[in-house]
Amino acid sequence: MGEEEKSAISIQKKQVFDTVPEIELDKACSIESGIIVLSEEDRTRAISAFEKMEDVFSYFIPASGSGSRMFKCLHEFIETDEHSQESRQFFEELQKLALFQKMPRTTRGNLAKLDQVAVARYLLHQDGLNLSETPKGLIPFHQIGETVMNPFQSHCLQAVQMFPSGVKIHFTVAEKAEVDILLSIKGVSERSVSKLSLSFSVQDPNSHAYCFDDNEELVVTEAGKLRRPAGHGALLQNLNSVDADVILIKNIDNIQHPIRAALSNDVSKYLVGTLKVFQEELRKLKDDFSQSSLLEINRRFHWLSSEEVESMDLIKFSELIARPIRVCGMVKNEGEPGGGPFWVVDHDSISKQIVEKVQISSKPDQQSIMSASSHFNPVLIALAKSDLNGNRFNLEEFSNEDKYLNVKKTYKGNDIFFRELPGLWNGGMYNCNTLFVQIPSDVFSPVKSVLDLLKPLHKES
Repeated sequence: MGEEEKSAISIQKKQVFDTVPEIELDKACSIESGIIVLSEEDRTRAISAFEKMEDVFSYFIPASGSGSRMFKCLHEFIETDEHSQESRQFFEELQKLALFQKMPRTTRGNLAKLDQVAVARYLLHQDGLNLSETPKGLIPFHQIGETVMNPFQSHCLQAVQMFPSGVKIHFTVAEKAEVDILLSIKGVSERSVSKLSLSFSVQDPNSHAYCFDDNEELVVTEAGKLRRPAGHGALLQNLNSVDADVILIKNIDNIQHPIRAALSNDVSKYLVGTLKVFQEELRKLKDDFSQSSLLEINRRFHWLSSEEVESMDLIKFSELIARPIRVCGMVKNEGEPGGGPFWVVDHDSISKQIVEKVQISSKPDQQSIMSASSHFNPVLIALAKSDLNGNRFNLEEFSNEDKYLNVKKTYKGNDIFFRELPGLWNGGMYNCNTLFVQIPSDVFSPVKSVLDLLKPLHKES
């Protein structure tokens, strides 16, 4: 074991067992206090700015996970041979799902007569469709007529609808999955594929975390030291390598049926456009800085806390705008409280951050702030990767390494502990300039369970 590895193990062990990297919330962001509601005039101006944009643009879509968790109800059904409400609904409505079309014709024709455990095994296991081990982006999500589409295909179609003359898309994928993904995307249509500039990367295995047991000892197996992927924060390296001035970050499973993509594309346009409008306002302020002009910009964009505005001068302002800018869509919280936009105590100031639920202290006052939050983060982020003069940032310089996450998992029946890197849009973008914009809930249609594919935003009609 080299000295560098020894040091890494020592640091991670200390992070896991000796520190609690909690975030101190000041209050939840809300409308007119950290979250912008764009008027019709604002949206029109933003879309105009998007249409005039000359920046190099790319999508960035993390897509390396498998679909195993989507089928939790079927795994449990196979194990117990007893239906839950979810597994019973799955079989009752299986014919409405796009994946039904991937089953053999004879199976589809005799579904009512077949043993349901055997059908579940066929769907999930290697001797069948192997959906449990299939990358989530390759699982059938949508159907147009007789055509079945997976998320990679749907994202590509949606991107071409937004950029008819051509667009760059970068996917982070599981190792060795690239060939299957390319073949899949080429199956959309040759006309659409010709307008795509596709690139892929994998999460760097050198970023994987070391694992420790209850006794704070390094877990070692026959294959060597046990390591686990260090969360989506490890993808900051991948994001940093994308050759673009402006990047739109989306999740692979948050994709609507192609028939229902128009609203999502409109929202993406006005998020990117808002970024461009904000950049232009900062250029004007840089050339003619005044406290009153700063206050006016802050009134419109809800960019800074009152503490930050009060202490701002030209020197601090110049330092502040020499950072990446991100415009993050935020959806009204209509379910359980969780991660989202908050004002955070940051040493002697207050800053605006996206905070995950697991980062929040269990103290009653902190839980009360979280419970009162009105919006959550759907991961639709327009990021400026270049400064106001067109120079590319090194995004890793703006990460806050202290905002890592501690994780407890089970390995072969025993608890293991490791730390995840600061999340890509949490600690990984902690020192970015951040705007939060309220967006419609109809652009948020994640698929965490296979039953989510029965919801209207995933159906043709």
